[in-house]
Amino acid sequence: MGRRRLLETVRVYALEKLVQSGEAQQTARRHAEFYRDAFGPAVSGSPSHPSIEDLVRYGHELDNVRAALDWSFSPDGDAAIGVALTAAFAPVWLHLSLIVECRERAEQTLDVLRPDFDLSAAFEQRLYMALGVAFTLTLGPVGRTRAVIAKARQLAEGIDDVEVQLRMIWAQWYMETIVGEYRAALITAQEYTALAPRTGDNAMVLAGDRFIGAALFYVGGPREARDHLQRMVDRYVAPPDGHHTILFHFDQRLIARAQLARVLCLQGYAERAAEHARLAFKEAQASDGFTLCWVLQNGLYPVALMTGDIRAAEEALAIITVMTSQYSLMRRFGRSSEVVWKENCISSAVSLKRARRS
Repeated sequence: MGRRRLLETVRVYALEKLVQSGEAQQTARRHAEFYRDAFGPAVSGSPSHPSIEDLVRYGHELDNVRAALDWSFSPDGDAAIGVALTAAFAPVWLHLSLIVECRERAEQTLDVLRPDFDLSAAFEQRLYMALGVAFTLTLGPVGRTRAVIAKARQLAEGIDDVEVQLRMIWAQWYMETIVGEYRAALITAQEYTALAPRTGDNAMVLAGDRFIGAALFYVGGPREARDHLQRMVDRYVAPPDGHHTILFHFDQRLIARAQLARVLCLQGYAERAAEHARLAFKEAQASDGFTLCWVLQNGLYPVALMTGDIRAAEEALAIITVMTSQYSLMRRFGRSSEVVWKENCISSAVSLKRARRS
């Protein structure tokens, strides 16, 4: 079905007439209720995740949802409508990589949440899940991130949703990895691999090999890390419905290949490492921008530097620097993420200068 937009002049005129007629508030309420009711059944019927097709369709309503939420949380609005709509729409913000907006909306919702709103377990779990993932991806305060993830995991267990439990275990693992708690991350990865078989999804199980392999790499177990990462690269096939992208945000196989390249390089297999790094980069060019940034920063660039391929390292660093700005990391993932990427670029540039001198 086609979509139509009012010309801006017509929109302004219509809004003026609504205000003059005294019907603006009633219309705003009906508008917000419509979108709450449109997205609400998706939460009750499928707490794990909507389909890619649903997310694309819902994404077309982003501006309508924003307007509905702005009214709902205004002094003349109805916060209960806004709470339910935020919970229902949270996966769409995450899918669109509007992580900062998701975090801000979820925090706003939890700040006004009251017992009399009678929020269902599925809606509450969706809120905490979205905030936990958003905190993780935007490098939120560690203490609060832990608390939100713990609450989301508790709620997911209460509604017996294994995929959501796995997603929150992944978020916890990701947070622990980012802050350098690698042994804790290894334990969390082992939790994931113990639970994943319950899904009956072999790809979901294989994703655990990446989490364990990455953790082992950081705690000093390169041989075991290589085995896990190689198995993931060789056997993992992302489900065609795209829901692993929804659950984990990045292309898991490409990141595993980039990590495998680093492990191989440290073990002295320079040619194999360079080949895996190049393949990861080539495949990532058809992937999302953040996955490409990750593959460059943590795969192609360090492997090129360690193997003495200064030209490849220079090219990788140039692409990373450009993409940090072009991909709008601050808008999507927050200032903390942008600062980290820029600091990584600066650090990489310093390392490259030293390599040139030697």
